[in-house]
Amino acid sequence: MQVVNHGVPQQLLQDMEAVCDEFYDLPAAAKAHLYSEDRQKPNRLFSGTTYETGGHKYWMDCLRLAFSFPVGDSTAGWPDKPQSLR
Repeated sequence: MQVVNHGVPQQLLQDMEAVCDEFYDLPAAAKAHLYSEDRQKPNRLFSGTTYETGGHKYWMDCLRLAFSFPVGDSTAGWPDKPQSLR
């Protein structure tokens, strides 16, 4: 994750990275309902670019969470686990 020149405190970035690690460490079954290739869904889990290098295959798992600021409760559609994500 990278956020540059937006005034976001370093500690907040570190906290978000930690909770994302918690999310990705959940069992696949706990995240399966979020998986979607539908680009119109505001909140979804999907696999990004896949590529091979030196005989190894790499891909990117992406968690997209929509957030409207300053109004609305856009976290209603966010995952329930881990609780610290909300």
